[in-house]
Amino acid sequence: MTDEGTLRHPSYLGMREDKKPEAVVIETEAPVETVAMARSSVTISSRERVIFPEGKLTEG
Repeated sequence: MTDEGTLRHPSYLGMREDKKPEAVVIETEAPVETVAMARSSVTISSRERVIFPEGKLTEG
């Protein structure tokens, strides 16, 4: 949907038979909980080695 509330590139897929028209509503964003970082089994040999000097990104 656009900021003005109109549909962007809509396509008609057919009538829903499992819901009544009053039950179909526009979905809104909901806040999500923070997700814990997953642990990786990848071993980093030298964390201080600079890979991209422009952004000062290291291997670590």
